[in-house]
Amino acid sequence: MTIQIKAINKEAFEWLMKVPANLWSRSMFSTRPKSDMLANNISESFNQYIKDARDKPIITMMDMIKRQLMSRLEKKRSWIATYNGVICPKIQSNLEKLKEEARLWEARYARNGIYEVRDGMMTYVSDLTRHNCSCRKWDVTGIPCSHGIAAIVKDKRQPEAFIHEFFHKESYVRSYAEIINPIRDQTQWVHTEYEAIMAPPLRRPSGRPKKLRRRAVDEPKNPMQLGGLTSL
Repeated sequence: MTIQIKAINKEAFEWLMKVPANLWSRSMFSTRPKSDMLANNISESFNQYIKDARDKPIITMMDMIKRQLMSRLEKKRSWIATYNGVICPKIQSNLEKLKEEARLWEARYARNGIYEVRDGMMTYVSDLTRHNCSCRKWDVTGIPCSHGIAAIVKDKRQPEAFIHEFFHKESYVRSYAEIINPIRDQTQWVHTEYEAIMAPPLRRPSGRPKKLRRRAVDEPKNPMQLGGLTSL
């Protein structure tokens, strides 16, 4: 991919080479989080989710966010309780697509769970023992790539057994197991011997309050446009 960038724009290539590859190339991402996301979509989504609360006084804002999250977490718990699969539904759906792609690959066993996987032009090495592949997709995402699935099927095993535990229903249930406890209104709060904390002086800036965060000069409107700079 970097060779293609250099052919299109040498200046862009030189600028990109100054940035650590693990910040923009999926193939160099850490394998610990099991995610190949380039954009900070979780923070962006949460920021949009609480936009009605952000311009309220601090106590009102915190109370609004608390109530929103309390309901959201309960919806998540109720929804997953109705799901009977072992792997979370979106991951299972992605896995089914990868199974179809795996039909194009031929896997040949070497030894110790290691397979050579090829399609006549490209060749990869998938290790079923270490749960990785030389393409790095399996390593980074925790989900077997099409090459890995071809090796798994050749080994007469089920791809679902090689999905990282992060994407199991049990892990989802544990993630939402804790609850946000309800809080009584201010008239029922415990009084202490200390003076009440006063709010800081209100300095309202001129103009309408901004709802969206300020973007960087070089930040695209669609964060997913950065996908064209990746090597996977």
